[in-house]
This record gives sequence, C-alpha cells and structure tokens, in this order.
Amino acid sequence: AWYYEWAGNLADHFHGPISIALVSAPTLGDGVDAFLRYFPSRIPYMHLHGRQEGTLFYAELSPLIDLGAVKPILVETPIVLLQKHLENVYGVDLAQAALELDYPETAHAERCRAYFPFPVRFSAGRNALVIPAAWRILRNLGHVESTWV
Repeated sequence: AWYYEWAGNLADHFHGPISIALVSAPTLGDGVDAFLRYFPSRIPYMHLHGRQEGTLFYAELSPLIDLGAVKPILVETPIVLLQKHLENVYGVDLAQAALELDYPETAHAERCRAYFPFPVRFSAGRNALVIPAAWRILRNLGHVESTWV
C-alpha cells in the first residue's frame, strides 16, 4: 500500500512532545507508554493502551468510531511510527515482534506482510503491535532526564 512509505517518512519528522518523550525516555517501556498515552491527542478517533500477558506486551489500538474503508491506514500508520522508533532507537530484532489486526485480509495484505519485518496476522480480534515484554526494560542510551521529567 502506498501509505507505508508515507508513514515511514512521517516517523522521521518531529511530533512535538511525543517525539521528545520517545527519544528521551529512560527505557523502551517508558517511551512506548508515553506514546500510548499521548499519541491519541493526534488521532482522537483511536484509543491506545498497553498491557502485558505473560512474556508479551501488547500495544493496542482500538478505534472509537467506525473507520470504514480507511481503517487499515489509520491503524497501521501508528504501528509504523512505533516500529521505526524501535528500529532507530533500540535496534531490537523485530522478527521477535508481531502485528495483530482485527480486520480481514485487505487487497494489500501481501504488501503489508512484505513491509513489516515481523509476522502479520489478520482477523486477530485486536489491533496490536506485540513485542517481548523483556524489551520494556531496555535502557535508552539517549535518555535525557531534563527533557523526560
């Protein structure tokens, strides 16, 4: 889908306090939590929340309204932003992550699977970037206390 490139470029741009929180957080978990808490101010039609189940952490996106035909774009774009953050700041092995989408395969399902460096599962019952919970304690070498506080 055309929007993967757009979303990847969007990830490189400044998103105000959300970007500062992501890059200056003490740990990966702190940064993801800040993203989940504050990014909905950019996308008020979506509720974001995180939860841990066993050894996995789910960064979930729950639409607050019917998103219709644009749902894949509006769900997958924030996932791309988080993916780029994990790649650029932490360099984690994203093959250990997964993407769960609550909608059926779209016309661009193969492009989706080719774009994301982790397994993608459609009709999963939720929209979530799933990462190992152990990643949450990874220290951010770029942590800046004065911008985090």
